[in-house]
Amino acid sequence: MAKKVAEKKVEKKVAKKVEKKPAAKAAAKKVAPKKAMTKGEIIASLSETNKQTKKQIQEVYESLVKLAAGQVKECGEFTLPGLGKLCIAERAARTGRNPRNNEPIEIPAKKIVKMKLSKSFSDEVIG
Repeated sequence: MAKKVAEKKVEKKVAKKVEKKPAAKAAAKKVAPKKAMTKGEIIASLSETNKQTKKQIQEVYESLVKLAAGQVKECGEFTLPGLGKLCIAERAARTGRNPRNNEPIEIPAKKIVKMKLSKSFSDEVIG
């Protein structure tokens, strides 16, 4: 009788260990969230997709960035059809808080560049 009680206790301990292992494995299998692509990864991906050299793709990429910056400076906006529009916006002056001592500080008004996504792109991403 004492053996049966001891055996049941051992069986319970083994059962608990078996139950814990799958949970531990499931936790270990969680994949870290994917990070945004770097410039190099974007160029490599475009190079493979378009069967061009990385150097050619990099030149096109850099010229697109320069073109966008020039157009935003000159006209105030730059549109990439199917993706969105870069435009200059005014940010109003506001009162903020210094995180070190929690004192209020005045943040001056300034110009910023915003990107407004196109409806087709937004629908594709969000669904």
